[in-house]
Amino acid sequence: GKRNTEKGKRENRSTKKNRSTEESKNERFADRIFQSVHPAVLLSALFLLAALEILFYLGYLQLTETGGAFFLVLSVELLINSFWKQSKEEKQKQKFERWVDEEEEDGKNQNEKQLVGTIMERYRRKESYSYRKINDSSGADKYLSQFNDYLANSLNILVINFIDIMSHARNERQMIHELVGNEAAYRSITRSWFKNTSFRTLFELIASSGYKVVLTTDHGSIRVEEPVKVVGDKETNTNLRYKVGKNLGYNSKAVFEIKNPQQVGLPAPNLSSTYILCGGDRFFAYPNNYNYYVTYYRSTFQHGGISMEEMIIPLVTMEGKVK
Repeated sequence: GKRNTEKGKRENRSTKKNRSTEESKNERFADRIFQSVHPAVLLSALFLLAALEILFYLGYLQLTETGGAFFLVLSVELLINSFWKQSKEEKQKQKFERWVDEEEEDGKNQNEKQLVGTIMERYRRKESYSYRKINDSSGADKYLSQFNDYLANSLNILVINFIDIMSHARNERQMIHELVGNEAAYRSITRSWFKNTSFRTLFELIASSGYKVVLTTDHGSIRVEEPVKVVGDKETNTNLRYKVGKNLGYNSKAVFEIKNPQQVGLPAPNLSSTYILCGGDRFFAYPNNYNYYVTYYRSTFQHGGISMEEMIIPLVTMEGKVK
């Protein structure tokens, strides 16, 4: 009898331990759900389930078991996507008012001046500043003519867009393609451009004015050679070095994939959005007209991937020599 009592106690302890372990697993699972899913989605799903249960109970909804399950899954999926997108849009409107989605035609660099102002306000900087973007030599000439007006500012931000324009123009114009055939030619033509335009005069003026210059860039570029096939829908972006979409087809061994964009601070246009990025000298090409696009874009300079050439950028501080 004593042995049976001890055995019963052990079984009770084991049952309680298993129950505790199971409850702990359930709690962790529930925590993961509430952390990863927007509360509005959970509440909406619960209301939907309750409404369907009431309709079934009262007999107002007559569906077969298979049809009911399909309807339920479809409804919840549509509801989740709808609320997820609405929540994303509201959040972006509040925190990223000037964010441009991939499918939108607006340029992604149209609000830099406003963003500089936002940063100055965020860090409560009261210094006077200016922001200018120069796309060609005539823009540089105009800036030179107004140079003295900028001397009173504590900070002058100047974006020189020539290098980016040249890399994109190389894709479109055969002559540029011939002139910039490799990395050495790219550097040579950039050096020649700088030495023989107003930009050199501008830097000499800055040096003589006593200003400190911080020279940097937003990204690098790489000459692409190896195509990688990808399949996407009409909402997939056009960049050759990265893709974002909800129905991408690709070889996972040939790309760097991000299936949960929020974990790395990337926006998700849809609940099931996936990012894929090229490393090395690879670039994406669609199966349709594959050979044509491979020939067209091979040996061009691209950016948007995760090679060192694209991600490691210079940060150079310069001061004029004292004469």
